[in-house]
Amino acid sequence: MDVQGTARHRSGKAEADPVIVRYTGSRMLTQGGLAVMEEPGKRRRTLSITESTGDIPDWVNSLLPVGVAFACYVSIILAAGIEPKAQLIAYGAAAAFIGLECYWILRGLRNNHLGTMVTGILGAALAVYILDLFLSLA
Repeated sequence: MDVQGTARHRSGKAEADPVIVRYTGSRMLTQGGLAVMEEPGKRRRTLSITESTGDIPDWVNSLLPVGVAFACYVSIILAAGIEPKAQLIAYGAAAAFIGLECYWILRGLRNNHLGTMVTGILGAALAVYILDLFLSLA
């Protein structure tokens, strides 16, 4: 289907020449490039629980910097004369894990993966529960 319209620059100014736009289902092609429209199955894809093939390696790779930072945090806490060390380490571990889960929640929002968002929310809630359990026992 061809539609005639007026192209606009990022600044919002309209071009003088009309542009022929070709709509091809999920994308709208223009003479000046590719303008992506909302895909028809976006809601269905958001509610799906399937994960892309790169999620597990990305998850493992996102743990590496958090693990290195946490190791540095623990070594500084243990070397310092600050008490109570166990509580500070528990707060640091919970904060690191919750920060990582927030990253995955936002990634799920960006990629329209409900399963990733729910897993991130459950992981953050679990971290808070374990921290509360640890602090009540200590």
